[in-house]
Amino acid sequence: KISAAATKAILRIGDLAIGPLIKVLKDKKPEVRAIATNILGKIGDARVIDQLVQVLNDEVAWVRAAAAEALGRLANFDTVGHLVKLLGDENYLVRASAAEALGKLRDESTVPDLLKCLNDEMALVKTAAAIALGKIGNRSALDGLIKALEDTDAPVRAAAIEALADLRQVGILEYLKRIVLPWPWSRESPEVKRAAKKALKKLKEMIDKELLEADLGSSQANWANEETTDKKSLL
Repeated sequence: KISAAATKAILRIGDLAIGPLIKVLKDKKPEVRAIATNILGKIGDARVIDQLVQVLNDEVAWVRAAAAEALGRLANFDTVGHLVKLLGDENYLVRASAAEALGKLRDESTVPDLLKCLNDEMALVKTAAAIALGKIGNRSALDGLIKALEDTDAPVRAAAIEALADLRQVGILEYLKRIVLPWPWSRESPEVKRAAKKALKKLKEMIDKELLEADLGSSQANWANEETTDKKSLL
């Protein structure tokens, strides 16, 4: 096994470690393949993309998940199709890792596929998909995310709140205010309440900033008009 200290040492070596690590991707032990995959992702060299894409076909699920995570770190748009394909993997950890990676890539063409993941049977996949949709920021995801607010799993509801805040949806402010009320007025889970408080703060700061910018813009316009009027009066 590769210890945390050894991993850090390999990362310090950087490019020089790429060749040996690529060879290790074919090791008989899945844990070794997974660790090598993870380190290659952290090194962040685009030259390993083709090798990591091949690892997406590994027979062991958590090695495939490690490859999806690594490709998410590399954020290369050529891997989008491969990651979308993994959203249909038989293992939920792989599906969740693929959704998370797509969120980092922020390719709007993946929104329909991620919306389908909001109906996955596993909460981890739905949560990862909701967060990814928030990061991508396409408004076509709104209906799916609003529906996810009623999901039976608290982590999914929390993720949907986070995503809607990322999408700057001030329309959920009143809903959030009800969520954060103490028991018995709100019987939401602590996780969802934390997400709601965070979203409230984010949206309020956004509104305050926009109002300030509007006031500054109005003041600048008035100043410009007054200056123009003063100049004309001098002519």
